Amino acid sequence: MNVYLGLGAMLFAGTASAQESEEPAVAPGVDVNLLDAEEAAEEVTPEEPAATVEEEPTAPPAQPAPQIAVEVALQNGMTLQGTVSQADILIWNVGDPLQFTPKGGTPTLLPGNKVLSVRQAGQAVQVVANAPQEQAPGSDYTSPGGFTHPNPAASRYLYAPSSIPLKKGQGYVSQKYGIFSSAAYAPHDNFTVLFGTLTFFPPAMTIFGGKAGFQVADNVHVSAGGEVFLFPIDGEFLASIGFGAITLGDEDQHVTIASGYAGGEMFDGGGIPVMLGGQTRVSSSVSLITENWMVFDPNNEWSPVVIASAAVRLLGRRSSDGNFGRRIQTKDGFPSTTWDIGLIALVSEDEVFGPFPWVDWTWHFGPSGVQ
Repeated sequence: MNVYLGLGAMLFAGTASAQESEEPAVAPGVDVNLLDAEEAAEEVTPEEPAATVEEEPTAPPAQPAPQIAVEVALQNGMTLQGTVSQADILIWNVGDPLQFTPKGGTPTLLPGNKVLSVRQAGQAVQVVANAPQEQAPGSDYTSPGGFTHPNPAASRYLYAPSSIPLKKGQGYVSQKYGIFSSAAYAPHDNFTVLFGTLTFFPPAMTIFGGKAGFQVADNVHVSAGGEVFLFPIDGEFLASIGFGAITLGDEDQHVTIASGYAGGEMFDGGGIPVMLGGQTRVSSSVSLITENWMVFDPNNEWSPVVIASAAVRLLGRRSSDGNFGRRIQTKDGFPSTTWDIGLIALVSEDEVFGPFPWVDWTWHFGPSGVQ
């Protein structure tokens, strides 16, 4: 029995020793669970440091859009110089608003219906408002005085003609003082016919006339013609005048001297009229006019009757839509309306009558004659 007790004691001691070798000793008061968590944390493979995020390169500052120097003509007659963005002008169409920066000003959005034309500075008109896109660009014409459209009234002063003829198909209708009406038409480049009346019905005084004019040298024109003054109500032959004239200058600036012979009841015994007229264009839409007559009467010891006048002529521009607006459409768009506003006086035997106001409205029709 003692042998059995000794073997049991040895077996118990061996089991206890094995258990002690498998489980480490724990100090009194230490939480076994906390130790297990710390050991597990030591066994976990440490995380690698997070990769550094590379910052994207900073974009360069935006460059300003390229600007194009242009001239913008407005419906009110003004022309502005400035710049527009290249991107804007490439997609701009007639009638669209236009972002425009006037020279020395601030960016402005121009309404499409206010823009007449846009052209690159120093170039011909590129776009014309309200014109069909298939039409040719605007006028590239330059007059002798450097203006962009012809002078429609180079053939006349206030009443008397110059020697510069109208072109074939051209003509005009004129209203003076609201009571005297006249019309002229050129069936040929070198010939013009004239008709006028004081009243239409019954015609108190009627005028028929004609003029042949030719260019004989640079800035030199000569002409010859005549007019007949009738008083149809009484069947009276009031006067007739035959004349010759020479004009020196171009259509924008010229002088004319004319003379001839006058007969009829108004000139009993005949008379010698002499006319000196001049015209100078000071801008595209303004000319200065003077017309002066001296009529020598042999029955009055050749003492002349003098008629002197001066006026400002306002040149309108042909309208593309027939509303008599002030704009240019194509190279055929020469001015269609003119206003003459001035003074006229008569001097006879040291007596002066006037000055009286002179008002004349004229509408021009036919081709411009620009090739």
